Amino acid sequence: MSSNKITGGIIKRIASTELKTLFGSPIAWFILTVFSVLTAIDLTGQFSSCVGFYDMGQINSSITGSIFLGDYGFLNKIVGKLFIYIPLLTMGLFSRESASGSIKLVYSSPVTSLQLVLGKFLAALVVGACLLVIPLLATLTGLITIEHFDLLAVLVALLGLFLLIAVYCSIGLLMSSLTSYQVVAAVATLAALAFCGSVGKLGKEYEAIRSITYWLSMSGRVESFLKGVLRSDDLIYFLTMTMMMVSLTVFRVSFPRMNLSFWKKAGAYASLLGCVALLAWGSSRPGTLVFADATATKSNSITKESRDVVAGIPGKITITNYVNLFDKLSGPYLPTQYNPMRSEFEQYKLVKPDIEEHTVYYSSLVPDVTQNKRFAGMTVDELKNFYFMMYDVNPSVFKSSEQVQDIQIIKDEGYNFVREIKTADGKSVALRNYHDMICRPTEPEITAAFAKLYARMPSVAFLQEEGERSITSGDKSGYGAFTCQKYSRGALMNQGFDIYQVSAQAAIADSLNILVVADPVREFTPEALENLKKYLDRGSNMMILADYGHQSVVNPLLKMVGLKVSDFQIAAKEGDMSASLVLARGVEEADAFKALCRKDGGVTMPGCLAIETMEDNAGFERKAILRTIPGAWLEKDYAGFRDDEVSLSADEVSGSFVTAYALSREIGGREQRIVVVGDADCLSDAEMGVGREDVDAYNQTLITRSFKWLSDGQFPVDVIREPARDMSFRIHTTGADLIKVIFLYLIPALILAAGAFVLMRRRRA
Repeated sequence: MSSNKITGGIIKRIASTELKTLFGSPIAWFILTVFSVLTAIDLTGQFSSCVGFYDMGQINSSITGSIFLGDYGFLNKIVGKLFIYIPLLTMGLFSRESASGSIKLVYSSPVTSLQLVLGKFLAALVVGACLLVIPLLATLTGLITIEHFDLLAVLVALLGLFLLIAVYCSIGLLMSSLTSYQVVAAVATLAALAFCGSVGKLGKEYEAIRSITYWLSMSGRVESFLKGVLRSDDLIYFLTMTMMMVSLTVFRVSFPRMNLSFWKKAGAYASLLGCVALLAWGSSRPGTLVFADATATKSNSITKESRDVVAGIPGKITITNYVNLFDKLSGPYLPTQYNPMRSEFEQYKLVKPDIEEHTVYYSSLVPDVTQNKRFAGMTVDELKNFYFMMYDVNPSVFKSSEQVQDIQIIKDEGYNFVREIKTADGKSVALRNYHDMICRPTEPEITAAFAKLYARMPSVAFLQEEGERSITSGDKSGYGAFTCQKYSRGALMNQGFDIYQVSAQAAIADSLNILVVADPVREFTPEALENLKKYLDRGSNMMILADYGHQSVVNPLLKMVGLKVSDFQIAAKEGDMSASLVLARGVEEADAFKALCRKDGGVTMPGCLAIETMEDNAGFERKAILRTIPGAWLEKDYAGFRDDEVSLSADEVSGSFVTAYALSREIGGREQRIVVVGDADCLSDAEMGVGREDVDAYNQTLITRSFKWLSDGQFPVDVIREPARDMSFRIHTTGADLIKVIFLYLIPALILAAGAFVLMRRRRA
């Protein structure tokens, strides 16, 4: 018989003996029962909620993700419970025998320290894995009850939980070998787990040691698994930490049995820790990370469009975060909070490993601080010391305002947080945070910034001459928010476009890609109309927005493309909305604008005009983008809108009116594209900032899809994925109630009954 078989048999016998001891105690069965009940409460709550929403027709995302995955899935809630229960299961592995003195008999037996430790660890791992009985049965239930259940993503999440259990068990094993008191072993295990969760905060100010301390940190390591993502660095972490803790336990058990000098023992520990440090360093290097998104929709990965953009940039890319101590947007990027190895650019580094990220910390006062009455009378040094204390950061890593005064991008951004993305040949672009709930840039903004480094950006010019809507004045009727406001996420300047203003009195540059004519209020001069005609005749793209009261001004321009707007404003009675507020729906025939075809809302258009076609279509193919509900009408009494006392009269035209058109024609070897909208207010800062109860407005989608189409699909970056397939149940409310009974009552009762049976048989034996 080979030595490997003998070794394996001994390990199995030790594990079997330990399992009999563990399952022969009431505490193991009590922990399994309580854990299963608490887990079942979370599971059945998620199931019942999702089934209820499904029965009401309100499911519009992955059911698998809602129940199982992510920050709000029930699997994520298990992590906190494992932190408490695993130490209670492992506390007696060695300490029980140490307290009784039986450990001496084990030491005198032919069993090696490695066999002993592996046997006990295997037993602990089996008991720990039993805690996953509810998640495993829940996965089977999901497979049966959910159409197109995302099984692979859930299996990855379960793997993460199992690996976490393995690490916890190995730490508990080590702590149990250090003391003969079981309670002390449990408390020491909890302390060790807490340390492993917070060690990543040590040395974060210094890039030289940040990668090591972060790697050692257990905090957040299982999060990627729980999202359905398999990462090589997290997998290496769990396996390496488990191996290290088991090895330390072997050292702790074997060294007392061996006559070794201090230096040999120290060498063994140093060699082990050196191997771990080498793995930590190697797995954190650029280009070593392997990433697999197991979700069906690849929701955790960047799109192919983004991958193609970043892969097309030649040479190395350097990203520098400029973090101001006094800037509120910089808080998440201060040393104690930020980790570049899990930054917004992580997915991009997978495509282009030679992306390097650095951080410059500095302290420069900003108006939010100087104008705060709370800090009145405080000197600059006193303010710095207060912020250093508040954020618990090392003052030595922060440069003074004088030391960064020559960095142009900092001054350009008003000392707010900003990233500078720079190529090897010196091209650079700024990437900002935004004043919204998300704050951080997401894939469209990041990819647009990368694209600016090597591609010619589509240029959008707004006509500013005949009283058109302004992009710079700050007037609520203007278009600043979606064009050139730095800290507006949806602004075209942050989505990959170059924005400026032009006059039609002079010839319009051939290099211009898109011209926007937004509600001119004064009649065009003959020279201006001629220049606009030349612009259209050469096949360039345009967006025209009309508004009530200025029809006679815009109609000469619309005539060039075979359209005109109505003399009267559209009125529509829909729900509790004013008759002057039209909720226009998307039209299926316009393929590029299908994102507007939603049952739950539309584009809000206050004071809207109908767009009418002329016999001469100027060679354009016309496709309606937006249309009113049937029963709308053209109201002749404009004054009546003020009191909302309008109604359909016998001499007024009713029907479903087109409020936006997409026009296209072949000219000059390319497709010319025109978007015409019958309301200029629908894109204004005022309308974009309005939130109406029970009205889902997709005005931003109209902007996004229009400029995507007008820029020939270049920008904004399209991150729309295929819709999730797992959006329907095979059960209804009664089925969810049955699941609740099974998981919340039947399964815990069976576990409790099994425990009682085993304990009674053991007592009789």
